Amino acid sequence: MANPTINQNGTATITPSQNCTITTSNGASTTINTVNTSTSNNLMVVISGIPTGASVFVNGQPSPYLNGLFTVPANSPGFAIVAFGNMGGAVITIQNNTSSAVPASALITCVTA
Repeated sequence: MANPTINQNGTATITPSQNCTITTSNGASTTINTVNTSTSNNLMVVISGIPTGASVFVNGQPSPYLNGLFTVPANSPGFAIVAFGNMGGAVITIQNNTSSAVPASALITCVTA
């Protein structure tokens, strides 16, 4: 299955070993929301490319890290990784690092204002 891409606005679902590439706009506010669609398995994603100056929140709490490995628990529809701010035209990649033995999919939504 091909890896999905998002150009400023859109949604994508990635399964284990897939990644999603998001091309952001310079000078506009972008919000990227990542949730776990699995009701039984934890989701592990690696996020890279978020520039300094943007913010990342994990389950509503500020993250000290903009990029790195994040875990989203199973059966937690309100739990999300949210990145927002002026992404400066950066290309952001979200990689699903969940094991195929205990698969979980990531639903990614990107909105540029």
